[in-house]
Amino acid sequence: MAPIPVTPAVVAAASHVPAGGPVGGQLTQRPSAVSPDGTRLYLCSGDSVRSFCTATGAPLGPPLLGHTGDVTGVGFHPAHPGGQVVLTASLDGTLRTWHAADGSPGLVLPAPGPVESMAVPGGKSQHGRDVVFVSCWKHRGGGEGEQSQEGGRVHAYSLGKARAVERLSKTATPPTLVTSPRGTFLGAFERHTVALWALTPREGGGGGGSGSSTLTHRALRLHHTKPITVLAFSQNDEIVAAGDSTGRIMLWHGFAEAAAAVNAPGAEAGAAAMDSGGSGGGRGALEATAGDALPCSTLHWHAQAVGCLSFTADGAYLLSGGAESVLVIWQIEEGRRSYLPRLGGSLRAISQFPRDAARVAVSGADNAVRIVSLAALTVDAVVRGVRPATLRPLPTAAHPTAAVAAAFRASGRPAAEQGEEDHRLSFHPAAAAAALNAAASEAIPPCDFQPPPAVSFDPRSGAVALAASGAGLQLYDFARDRHVADLEVVPRNAVSGDGGPDEPMEPYVSHAA
Repeated sequence: MAPIPVTPAVVAAASHVPAGGPVGGQLTQRPSAVSPDGTRLYLCSGDSVRSFCTATGAPLGPPLLGHTGDVTGVGFHPAHPGGQVVLTASLDGTLRTWHAADGSPGLVLPAPGPVESMAVPGGKSQHGRDVVFVSCWKHRGGGEGEQSQEGGRVHAYSLGKARAVERLSKTATPPTLVTSPRGTFLGAFERHTVALWALTPREGGGGGGSGSSTLTHRALRLHHTKPITVLAFSQNDEIVAAGDSTGRIMLWHGFAEAAAAVNAPGAEAGAAAMDSGGSGGGRGALEATAGDALPCSTLHWHAQAVGCLSFTADGAYLLSGGAESVLVIWQIEEGRRSYLPRLGGSLRAISQFPRDAARVAVSGADNAVRIVSLAALTVDAVVRGVRPATLRPLPTAAHPTAAVAAAFRASGRPAAEQGEEDHRLSFHPAAAAAALNAAASEAIPPCDFQPPPAVSFDPRSGAVALAASGAGLQLYDFARDRHVADLEVVPRNAVSGDGGPDEPMEPYVSHAA
């Protein structure tokens, strides 16, 4: 059939169908979590969370639905270290719990504001099994009953009390939060500054009431000349690593001792801002003490910004990734490195397997998460969503997948009977074809220099062919919400560019039938 142009009528329907939950949604924009037993991978997808098998990449059961805003964090309730209870945070201003066994909802906990990042301490955290950390937008009242946002806040949040028990910092925007593997440090970064809190309770004062255990208030502050893009802690609390916008990786050694020193009895506290334009007590203010005297070494291989960093569970290696689509494995002690190339797109995040130091989950900009064996340097399984569109000049929301979603709005309805492991939608080819043809009549005018990418589907099987990055086609089964196959139309060797006007145009598929 003729290619289906991208249309404004179907943009709003790009990721949902009436009764089946999210279909083909974005899987790699937010952090992921691997279950403690290593069998499940949990991914944020819009206002839902989806789970996948780490052995095969296949979806497991229906999505976790209930949030009314984008889910920004997923982890496991600290009171259930076996992973029996999933914990999620959202821009709707709530935290929710879910039973991992069947996906049924649990508690709904009010957050201090819309949550941009959540960190759950692991290891030997002295906060027991109750406290997590959230980075939220701070709301202030607007005119005529409206709400507006005013900067970010980092809070310690008690799950048992369902409220924030202590505010750690005030920032220009909510920062990304990272905890150390042992649960002994919390880290955040904004612009050129890294702030580290020692999560050591002390007696008296604070949000927990008289005689309660509160956090250390002073943060160790580390400066850099370039904007920080990512942060990671080593397993033994000896090194904190930060990647920057130029591709360099800084390794600060001995930060744990420095953090203890600035919080020792009698130590002078210094108020500072995370380089966000604020001054003491003002916007962006943060109680901190500089740690610029710490020894720092540098690693450099990436040509552009470092997209992700993670130390392996055994502490022997540092993993990094970026726009080159290459996972770089640094041997810290000997200074050697090895590579796993051609991972499909820019690398965004690395998630560790809690009980398997030889495996990691690597999230990419191609909307896929790859389960990587570090021992064999191979990809063991891939979790795939719908791959991104190819044309950057088109509006971001104008994804070819929107036409397919519209077809399912017209033709998808719950199957009469669904088995425990079968969460498919019934598919009506005639209605789907009619919706696609109607969408085509309202096409956005194509770019002056190239036609829109191809979208076509087989009404008999419901398989959809989508033009994807790298001059390829992706076959996707929307009825079962799963990837079918990739077709490489033109051989591709992924090479990162600077995105400037002199960069060669990426080839793409404009017609398919």
